[in-house]
Amino acid sequence: MNYTVEGLNGKMERKLFLLIGVLLTLISTSCGTGALAPDKPEPSPALAPGASVDAAQDKPVSAPPSRPPTSSRVSPKSLPPICNCVLRFDHLNIEQGLSQSSVRVLFQDSRGFLWFGTEDGLNRYDGYTFKVYKPDPDMPNSLSDRWITSIVEDKEGYLWIGTRLGGLNRYDPGTEEFTHFLNDEAEPLSLSSNQINTLYLDQDQNLWVGTTNGLDRFDRTEKTFEHYDPSRNEGVAERNITAIYQDQRGRFWVGTTAGGLNRFYPEKGLFISYQNHPDDPKTISHYHVTAIAEDKNGVLWVGTRNGLNRFRPGTIRFDRFFHSEKDAASLADNMINALYTDSTGNLWVGTTNGLDRLDPGGKGFIHYRNDPTFSKSLSYDNVISIYEDRGGVLWFGTYGGGANKYDRQRDNFTYYRHDPKDSGTLSGNFIFPIYIDRKGYAWIGTSNAGLNRFNWATNEVVRYQHDPDHRDSLGSNSLRSIAQDFYGMLWIGTAEGLDRFDPETSIFKHYQRDTSNPNSLSANIVYSVYVDRQNTLWVGTFSGLDRFDRETESFIHYRPRTSDRHSLSGGSVNTIYEDREGNVWVGTLESGLNKFDRQTQEFTRYRFDPDDKLSLSNDAIQSVYQDRKGRIWIGTAGGGLNLYHPETDAFTYYLENDGLPNGVVYGILEDKEGYLWLSTNFGISRFDPETGTFRNFDAGDGLQSNEFNSTAYAKGKNGEFYFGGINGLTVFRPENIRNSPYLPQITLTSLTEDDTPIATDTSVETAQNVTLSWPQNSLEFEFAALSYDQPNKNQYAYKLEGFDSNWHFIGTKRDGRYTNLSGGEYTLLLKASNSDGVWNESPVRIRLTVIPPFWQTIWFRALLGVIAAAIVASGFRLRTKTIQDRNRQLERLVRERTSALETRNQEIQALYEADERILRNVSLNQVFQTLVDVAVDMLNADRSMVFAWDAKQTRVVPRVSHGFSPETLKVMEFAKGEGIVGEVLTTGKPVIVRQIELNGFRPDVRAALIAEGIRSFVNLPIVVDHKVVGVFNVSFTRPSLIGDDTTRLFSALTRRAAISIANMELFEQTKDLAVMEERNRLARDLHDSAKQKAFAALAQLGTARGILNGHGNSATLHLNEAENLVTDVIQELTFLVQEIYPIALQEKGLVITLREHIFEWENRNDVPVHLVTRDERRLPFEVEQALYRITQEALANVARHSQARRVDVSLVYSGDAVQLSVADDGCGFDVNLKHGMGLRSIRERVSSIHGVVQIQSAPGQGTRILVQVPIKG
Repeated sequence: MNYTVEGLNGKMERKLFLLIGVLLTLISTSCGTGALAPDKPEPSPALAPGASVDAAQDKPVSAPPSRPPTSSRVSPKSLPPICNCVLRFDHLNIEQGLSQSSVRVLFQDSRGFLWFGTEDGLNRYDGYTFKVYKPDPDMPNSLSDRWITSIVEDKEGYLWIGTRLGGLNRYDPGTEEFTHFLNDEAEPLSLSSNQINTLYLDQDQNLWVGTTNGLDRFDRTEKTFEHYDPSRNEGVAERNITAIYQDQRGRFWVGTTAGGLNRFYPEKGLFISYQNHPDDPKTISHYHVTAIAEDKNGVLWVGTRNGLNRFRPGTIRFDRFFHSEKDAASLADNMINALYTDSTGNLWVGTTNGLDRLDPGGKGFIHYRNDPTFSKSLSYDNVISIYEDRGGVLWFGTYGGGANKYDRQRDNFTYYRHDPKDSGTLSGNFIFPIYIDRKGYAWIGTSNAGLNRFNWATNEVVRYQHDPDHRDSLGSNSLRSIAQDFYGMLWIGTAEGLDRFDPETSIFKHYQRDTSNPNSLSANIVYSVYVDRQNTLWVGTFSGLDRFDRETESFIHYRPRTSDRHSLSGGSVNTIYEDREGNVWVGTLESGLNKFDRQTQEFTRYRFDPDDKLSLSNDAIQSVYQDRKGRIWIGTAGGGLNLYHPETDAFTYYLENDGLPNGVVYGILEDKEGYLWLSTNFGISRFDPETGTFRNFDAGDGLQSNEFNSTAYAKGKNGEFYFGGINGLTVFRPENIRNSPYLPQITLTSLTEDDTPIATDTSVETAQNVTLSWPQNSLEFEFAALSYDQPNKNQYAYKLEGFDSNWHFIGTKRDGRYTNLSGGEYTLLLKASNSDGVWNESPVRIRLTVIPPFWQTIWFRALLGVIAAAIVASGFRLRTKTIQDRNRQLERLVRERTSALETRNQEIQALYEADERILRNVSLNQVFQTLVDVAVDMLNADRSMVFAWDAKQTRVVPRVSHGFSPETLKVMEFAKGEGIVGEVLTTGKPVIVRQIELNGFRPDVRAALIAEGIRSFVNLPIVVDHKVVGVFNVSFTRPSLIGDDTTRLFSALTRRAAISIANMELFEQTKDLAVMEERNRLARDLHDSAKQKAFAALAQLGTARGILNGHGNSATLHLNEAENLVTDVIQELTFLVQEIYPIALQEKGLVITLREHIFEWENRNDVPVHLVTRDERRLPFEVEQALYRITQEALANVARHSQARRVDVSLVYSGDAVQLSVADDGCGFDVNLKHGMGLRSIRERVSSIHGVVQIQSAPGQGTRILVQVPIKG
């Protein structure tokens, strides 16, 4: 490298070269040295099929994995008892990543991972994803066989996997490698058979292997197998081992395929057989044993291929349990696949025909089977494996249906639903009113399936339904409300009137609207019934509030009156409630809340006022409740929870932003601790009125659904709560709803840099130390909390000690990232909570070492300091002189740039002023005149004129000018295409003449230019709507004054003038007053905002370009300002464009625009629309626009309300009218009821075009909107 510094003498130059040479030598040395990473040990090859175990003993064996302390199992006392209700199962199948749908083995290891053994691979599950292990012929340390039969884990953390044909595998979590142990006929101490049925780890950590050829015990020291052959014992003729179990007293029990149950004595190798004797019912029920389990009392349960057996080892008696078609509580099937005793003592039995649980009394079984009508039922009836994880979640593997998860915590919210096959269940799932009578019965009404009397203690259901042949039956199956009076009578509001029900006689008496009797019920749709403390019956109907007179059996009506502000505010009375002061609160569906004073017989109205933040938050009232402290709470449909303040007669409210899960609050119940429980459209919320905080529960916690219903809430006599919704009934005791105490284990699941795995000494899941070397000094990671009840609600946090001062709490996300870490030692901390937000405060700690680049090391920095000092000393004099010269240059440059900035600022100001002047013009000549005046007066031109066509469009003449003499203007006329002016007018391209060559002009023009002293000029086209309407001339009396900045400045002025001209032409062309007003508004908006900023941005950019020229830093300020202005322009223009009427309708017509809208609507709502048009043609724009808006509104109503599966739209043109029809097959509605803004908007639009509209609908019959509009021509 040739490096010389002007002004240095030769001696100094040689010293400088020497220092640089030393520096390069040191750099090259440091790049080539450093600590070498230790070689990763070679993995030990797996045993080939047929090889002996001894062959593997000579190979290197990896150290045992570091087994973490096993997380404690959740306390059984914290688990709810298995409810006598509907159990809900979550399903894991191939769609969720499981490798195959027959799950034969379920197991949780010490790290918290769940393992699923299938017929096609081994699966590890972390609650979110599966990692699948299968045999790979190219990887000798892969799994030996894909069919898994058994899994256990030893004290060192190794997993032992039994396979159907591939022998025994030992899985090392640290290396993720499998070591194979296979049968070798030449080696007597090898595995007895490669077909393994079961594995068992006894109380002394001995590994037992049950094969098709006998029982083996594994010798860990010698890596050999000791064989035990049951067939060598007297009375035992079977080697095929199917089950191994060591009971609480240490006794071993072994099941076989043909030798029954065997008591095994390992020290003697002795088997004592318990076999089936057909003539002795006290013997085991079948010789083929499939499973063994033990209950908390030490009783053995033995499953066989023909029944279940209960065996007390102190006796020789077996109690048999079989399936019986005559006994519904008998075993589901005689073929037993799996047995399991959970942590709370329940015995679970997996059969080929469903899952059974032994009744706590021990005499019968409770069955759980697949129900095609219930998505949360068991996925498949053939249950082949059962397991409980440490969090108390039960898992059931099926043959062909994947794995089923049963979260017992959900049973805190017991669930009841309609089962079409069981008449002893609820009559329907769409629950509306719930009422608890004096005896504690829950009376549960449904939307269309009648009335139910429900006993929560016994699960007994008695149904009452409408029978048209019996007058004394329920009046309608569609129920809305229930109440009980002091005489024990139930009053039931239905869709067909009011019923009085006598529970003793089961007779219903009906009260309905009689148009000939003004004292009859005010309407047949009864939304609410209420019995106050005086035994007065209040009835809320579609038409108002009724009070029942028992003596005359007539009704006194309270209806809304427009002229009376003390009357009821609206007709649809949805809820009635009496407070402790005797006030009756009446809530309506759409007209707010009313307080009724019995003394004055007057109502006080409370309505939503958008201008009053202390008013009611919504007019749709769902519930009213007074708590133990006397506070009045109001649930609304969309306005959340309201609190009434009597001292100010005002309201405060709680919405989603305050923690409420949803703004629709259906029901309010209070528990004994003062919490309010609220049912909503997104679950149930527990509200603390003292702190204003919410705890929300959803379907994942066990609720019937996230959506609940109006009037579907009640509090039982024993404090239990009832809430009903769209998918059944939820019942629970509030005091039992507690957080799960289980602390989840946490594991790292991924460690990458830019999606490339980072190399570690062990697997990511077991890694404790990670080393990064520059330039790989960034990392991304994922981790998981191994709590499986609701993993999607687990929360996560992480922190990098040595980098972060605080934890990063990331909610339910479970990944993090660090980039460009400096060299040093760090510790990555990972922690998580369970689904209830209970945190495991003992984080996982991973040591992270970042090796820095050599230039960040201490020795290198010290060396650089020495070299830098020498260079500074050697170059001080040169630097001093250079600085002095540079300072003088900068001073000169600052003066020049300051002058340029002042000039540019003046130009910007001139542009603003010019813009104001141009906008005030109302004629073409005024625009042209302003253009030339601004050029000369503000922008320092010497002369200026605008050329345009004369009246005959034959010659180009000066239209306006500034600074030119009249004599000059007379000669400045040109024919079409003549001269530079003609060229610009023809081509539309500007022409810049920086130095005039006079020979190129006409003699008279040449003389005029000489007389005026013009030395340079620019001619710019004025283009309006792609047409050149004039040529803007700017002239100077000095040459070479027209640079790029000057050209851009005048071009911008020209474009603004063109915009102004275009706007004027639009004003002249349009005759439609509405369009003219819209364009005027748009012009003003553009003038006041976007255009000003656009010109300022243009000028700033011009200034920046002039300044740049190699000095970019001095222009940064202007460039930033220009970018911000342009961004503002784009945003404001976007807002203005979005307000313009539908141009597509004007351009394409009604039919095409409708097709496009319908296509987009179908994609959004997943409902097919059939469009039919006939004899289509263009109509006046206002008609097409109105029909388009009507169709839009009708389809919007379908999407919001109808639940339709199909929509039909037809547009038929006739000679003098056009007919539009929009019909759907949805739920329909009562056209006599008051409706919202949608239908009102349709009627107003039809009226505006002199048409007529018919709306045809009925509940359950769909809806049709028919519009007919007269047209001419």
